[in-house]
Amino acid sequence: MRRLWKAAFLILFCSLVNVSAQPVVGSVVNGASYSPAVSRGCLISIFGTSLAPSTVAASSVPLPTSLGVTSVRIGGIAAPLYFVSALQINAQVPFEVQGTTAAVVVTTNGVNSAPLTVTIGQVSPGLFSAAATGSGRGLYFDANFGTFTTALTPGSTIILYATGLGQTNPPAATGAGGAPGEPLNRVTSLPDVFIGETKAQVAYAGLAPGFVGVYQLNVTVPSGVASTRMVLVQSGLRSNVTDVIITSGTNVRNVSGTLQALYPASTTTSSVSFSPLLVAVGFTAKFDLLPAAQRFTVVAVSDAGSCVITIDPQAGTYSATVNVPSSTTRSFDFGGSDLTPVDLQTGTGFPLNIIPQSRIDAAARTALNSLPLPNVSTPGAANGVFQTTGVATAGSTFTVDSQNNSTVSSFAAWLPVIYAPYAKSRTTTVKLFVDGVLVTSLNIPFNTV
Repeated sequence: MRRLWKAAFLILFCSLVNVSAQPVVGSVVNGASYSPAVSRGCLISIFGTSLAPSTVAASSVPLPTSLGVTSVRIGGIAAPLYFVSALQINAQVPFEVQGTTAAVVVTTNGVNSAPLTVTIGQVSPGLFSAAATGSGRGLYFDANFGTFTTALTPGSTIILYATGLGQTNPPAATGAGGAPGEPLNRVTSLPDVFIGETKAQVAYAGLAPGFVGVYQLNVTVPSGVASTRMVLVQSGLRSNVTDVIITSGTNVRNVSGTLQALYPASTTTSSVSFSPLLVAVGFTAKFDLLPAAQRFTVVAVSDAGSCVITIDPQAGTYSATVNVPSSTTRSFDFGGSDLTPVDLQTGTGFPLNIIPQSRIDAAARTALNSLPLPNVSTPGAANGVFQTTGVATAGSTFTVDSQNNSTVSSFAAWLPVIYAPYAKSRTTTVKLFVDGVLVTSLNIPFNTV
């Protein structure tokens, strides 16, 4: 009887102390944008279950490669850890990771998770937001690191924070903070920053002194800011979109407008089997131009492209720049373009960078046929430009729809989609601004297969 009791006790004891169930990695996302776009040196968030038995945060830099009984390997290389908990781990992708994909494995109390394969890029720009969700108000400060409560002033300096901007010169060490003084760790591939669809001057882009995987950008606010959107573009890849505070104009009244998703549809969730994704949008806008109205802008913009209409009421004219796919990529031939198509079913490319006709959605063809052809030369670009002019006089009503100024009532561009089988449900957003005021917005859902 005593031996039976001892056996039962040992079984119960082992079940109680074996608190380390196998960790499960469900997804890996960019630590700033929360998109699947990650790269060497990038901060990431790993989500799953049983990732760690307790919450532990790093207390010093360089970051450790284990916290408590938890560690992470990416491509077989130990990853520096900011924070571990049961459901989330914040870490840095080691600069030493090789290849375009890497397996992420979490180890807790000696128990390994099943590997999750992620796509690894050279860069994966992501902007930090104030709410740490990748959207909403951007995390930006003035030149004295004070927070903003008022609109941006053209010519002033703002400081942004990002991750995923790649290797630096001099090279950054995995797990180490940015250099506190010269020579600073400047990025080797300078990103572009767009504020309100206008390109800003970037005075500095490099690792933030003392921070691991966090990049600082010192940016001069441009004039002519037409929307609240701020986005970073590096090596042809766009970051998430965050918002800034801007001053609205006083040039119009009785404003109305609509947005329509031409492709993918917003009424149903489209299934997308390859990247890049065609994002095609139609819109209407109507407003009265005040008699003393000065130059201002109407912007319809997606995460991929835009239509920008600059209205000069005193001159009685407008000029428009519209994004449309290039003549070549309209046939889904991306050979020689700045975008490389990817099969989202396998994560591999297509022969000659041409997407097979059997994979093309008829609705995408219809949307492409409704768009004007580019009339501005953009060699090697997958997305082209159509430019036009028209009439817009002070004191009149200005309308954009299928009957009025119809050539600028739709736009489209190709949006790269990161291969990530664990992130099938996605969304792209379209917004319409008139004279610096958001008129309407539209979320377009789609699934990758």
